[in-house]
Amino acid sequence: MTRKRRNDEHSLYDVKRQRFGSPGIYGRTPQVVSPLPVAQSAPPKPPIEGCRHPPGIHKPKQTGGTLVLRRELCPSIPEDPLILAGDKLSQQILALFQACQQQNDDLEKKERCRAQLQKEIRALFPHSTVYLAGSTLNGFGSRSSDADLCLVIKDGSVDQRTDAVYILSLIRKLLYRLSYIERPQLIRAKVPILKFRDKVSGVEFDLNVNNIVGIRNTFLLRTYAYSKCNLIFFFFSLPCIQKYVSMDIHLVPEGPKGIPPFISKNQSTLGDLFLGFLKYYAKEFNWDKLMISVREADALPKPNCREWKNKFICVEEPFDRSNTARAVHEKVKFDAIKAEFTESLRLLQLKKDLNAILPVRATIQER
Repeated sequence: MTRKRRNDEHSLYDVKRQRFGSPGIYGRTPQVVSPLPVAQSAPPKPPIEGCRHPPGIHKPKQTGGTLVLRRELCPSIPEDPLILAGDKLSQQILALFQACQQQNDDLEKKERCRAQLQKEIRALFPHSTVYLAGSTLNGFGSRSSDADLCLVIKDGSVDQRTDAVYILSLIRKLLYRLSYIERPQLIRAKVPILKFRDKVSGVEFDLNVNNIVGIRNTFLLRTYAYSKCNLIFFFFSLPCIQKYVSMDIHLVPEGPKGIPPFISKNQSTLGDLFLGFLKYYAKEFNWDKLMISVREADALPKPNCREWKNKFICVEEPFDRSNTARAVHEKVKFDAIKAEFTESLRLLQLKKDLNAILPVRATIQER
């Protein structure tokens, strides 16, 4: 038996009747911004009780809790990869990047859902804010990437084992009642998340509660992606900007106005850098004794404590100093990861063709 849909309800197909640029199932189309301070062009809003916002980050009316990005800092990629790369492997890497890179319309879809979800969640938590984070905003997102959301309901930490699970369970009940959300699933982990799918855009979302370190890392990786997009940080060549500094997500100052240009002395091609990355982890890095630390811009001895001892892969989280690779806890999976580095290096050195390890042609044709 079916029932007539009320006027205030929406169906998945409502969006098809909307003109481009007009309000859709989520209402008004918001501006899409991301995580760096903007110029002082608009007066700052007063802080909302229970959720302060970083000075210098002004939230336009449409954006709610979206972080702000200076788009002009992101270098554009020329249409022809030959402009940047001469060798075949480098050209393939650039072509694959261009084919898979997240587009503005992908970001706008995620932002529309974030803005609508924030309205819905504020019925439960009036002073909360939902932030987009992760690959969606840090510069590493692809067209098929899911979206990470961080619900900030108060200053300070939330007990992830009890409070966060309870909050997410309340939100899951809320999502079950929303016509544009499907498959809400609570995942109990060290940082519990609520997984769900937006029917309109087809985007998968992961929502956490007060996991502020994820927002901090969005800032961190975005900054690193701006400064050098070819990921030289895999060779630990980044400046140690976090050493002896504790960063408060609510107190992010604007950077200096006049920064002299940085000229890299590195002359390696993208292909050479990628081969060097594979070689380093296949043959040179000591997995048994070392941990990877971007914070210290170096490979450091493993700490002799429970969290690090007897772990197969150790990658230090630069802010809370935990092991971000703790999920690799089975030797068979660790051996598979190391074998992939070794075999990929062998194939690339032999054929100098990215298709030997990745479906480049098929991926580009799909796009």
